[in-house]
Amino acid sequence: RMDISQFIVSKDMKGFTLGQQIKDKLGMRASPTAELVFENVHIPPENLVGSINKGGICMMRNLEIERVALAAMAIGIARRCVDEMVQYSKERKAFGKEIHNFGQIQKAITESYGEYMAGKTYLYTIANGLDLQSHGNGLDADGVKLYAASMAKNVADRAIQVMGGYGYVGE
Repeated sequence: RMDISQFIVSKDMKGFTLGQQIKDKLGMRASPTAELVFENVHIPPENLVGSINKGGICMMRNLEIERVALAAMAIGIARRCVDEMVQYSKERKAFGKEIHNFGQIQKAITESYGEYMAGKTYLYTIANGLDLQSHGNGLDADGVKLYAASMAKNVADRAIQVMGGYGYVGE
């Protein structure tokens, strides 16, 4: 049993400040990350989210939603990698032919596209069935995030291979 309550703290509340901000981080750079400092912050009763001691359920539901969102990001990364592989393989020539004509390149693109489509289908199935009013979708949310993240990494690795030096460094 979790006796946890949730509440809203707005950035203009007295006693609330941002501490150290983490800048040059790996991963989701568009998401600001900082220490949250609470010094004698008064939280009015109307800032309670949900009911007293029911915050645990809300947190678990939010974790499930977050995991599905992270899976969606991984699916987007994989899609972009597939698109870039296809485009590059049609532009790049080796031995007088576009490299998309070579079996190894076709294999990398086909495997990547198949894995991407499987992940997309899995994601859409889980997202469509997600009950936003309750929790209990943990196994599905965990599973789709695990599959999509691993799949996106594999697709990105193949994209680096297909694109050679251009897959590794910018121009």
